Amino acid sequence: MYFISIGGNLIGRNEDLEYKPEYIQKALDLNFFVIVDVYIDNDKSIFYLAGKYETNLKFLRNSKIICRAMNLLTLNTLLNANCHVYYDTDIPTISSHGLIIMPTEEYDMNASRSIVYAEEYNKVFKIVPLSGIYSNNIEQIKKDFYNIS
Repeated sequence: MYFISIGGNLIGRNEDLEYKPEYIQKALDLNFFVIVDVYIDNDKSIFYLAGKYETNLKFLRNSKIICRAMNLLTLNTLLNANCHVYYDTDIPTISSHGLIIMPTEEYDMNASRSIVYAEEYNKVFKIVPLSGIYSNNIEQIKKDFYNIS
């Protein structure tokens, strides 16, 4: 089961820190995967997290980072760089590593490769064959999933 932070958030959304590379690194160090919003400048030389923080391909190639490309130029560049990436849409989409990213709390009993969005634990997570959950509150969801106090 993948437990995936959004922008480094673990216990609720922190708009002052989310997407900062240091904040993301803390979530990675705690063994969480992290979805990051990525933009690239028109020269294809500088990557930005959430349009604010500069980063590089070495950081984005981390095996626990899933890049959400915010435009087609970024998608193409990250695909060519062998990053784990998907294109930001409002409908289910497949990532370059074969995961189905569900943009809402939708569950499909036949989609074992699905990653679903949630802000709190749902007991259905244990019966639906999911690959993972992504959230701003993923630390608590992981504790509830494993019944950790």
